[in-house]
Amino acid sequence: MKYQTVNQLFAYNCILSLFFFFSCSNSQRSENTIYSYQLVQVDSFRVARENRIRILDYNSKSEEFLAFDAITNEFVQLDKSGEVLHAVVKFGEGPDEYNTSILAASFNHENEGIFVQSSNEFIWYSGDWKVKERLQIPAYYTIKLYSGPKLGVPYFRLANSSSPYFLTNFFSGIPVHNFETKDGLSEQMMVEFYNPVKDSLEWTLRFDKQYFSSTELKEKTINPKQIYALNRETNLMYLTFQDSKTIGVYDMSKGFESIETLNFEHQNFIPSNKSRNVTLLELGSDKLALLYYSGMSEGDIHLKKDADSDYLFYQDPALFRLLILEKDGSGYQETTFPSDGEPHSEIVQLPGNRILIRKKDNPDIEQEYSDYLVFELK
Repeated sequence: MKYQTVNQLFAYNCILSLFFFFSCSNSQRSENTIYSYQLVQVDSFRVARENRIRILDYNSKSEEFLAFDAITNEFVQLDKSGEVLHAVVKFGEGPDEYNTSILAASFNHENEGIFVQSSNEFIWYSGDWKVKERLQIPAYYTIKLYSGPKLGVPYFRLANSSSPYFLTNFFSGIPVHNFETKDGLSEQMMVEFYNPVKDSLEWTLRFDKQYFSSTELKEKTINPKQIYALNRETNLMYLTFQDSKTIGVYDMSKGFESIETLNFEHQNFIPSNKSRNVTLLELGSDKLALLYYSGMSEGDIHLKKDADSDYLFYQDPALFRLLILEKDGSGYQETTFPSDGEPHSEIVQLPGNRILIRKKDNPDIEQEYSDYLVFELK
């Protein structure tokens, strides 16, 4: 009996040791999975303008930022240290001006000049803001942003044309479609784009149910809010939607042919808390970064408001997370959003694995400047 008891105790201790070992191992692996990536601040600069601007794009060749001042209607070009190089107003009735609601603007990264786009017009400006090309676009949808452009122009290039192809209705974060779920969703087209070779508008990219939950698909109508990043070097679109757990990869040079899908799970994504995907970025050649808002319950929001009447939950960095996904599908990890960053403002992709984030304003002073922070994924 004593021999059996000793053996039983030994076996029990072995099981406990193994349990402890694997528990620690799993705990350590989980911790590494969550925290092995982090955004590290590597640079900062200040833009000394009284009005709050919005940075739209960065040109790595000229090392310039393109921004827009919604108060003065100025396009502002900045050097990489935040100094204003040039500011110009192009809204008006003149030959080099526009009078429509501009949605997007960006550098012409492959050549020179700047692209400006509204729902019904596309303008290619030279480096000194003279019109090189102006296209009137009879787009199916009319979209207006009264605060001026908030995005870069969604364009891509193919070898068969010196002019760019560009999307006319499919802007990241701006929903336009309202589909009846009873009407054969798989037949609906999502993307309208301009084909410079044919000088015409075309439709592509069928609605794909894999991006939407069964609850969404049971509703009478569905209003998809696309979130995406474009890579003009590879002509790939990385696409997801506001409530999705899937990123699709599409080859724009082959009629938006589906290449693969990347699946993921958020750590904290509760529909009742209004959780949602916000922004998708590329970090280097092998990673994507999906910014999502984890949300907060109505009860917790009221408690926060009672403690601080100025609390704005949608500007709270603690409620935002970054999912870092490997493009090869090998996995994904989460990291926190910088505590001094402004998640509700512009977030601009920079070369390599860096991103630009606006620094939170100081509520105790009246700022006549905007601070920006540059972070690198390490």
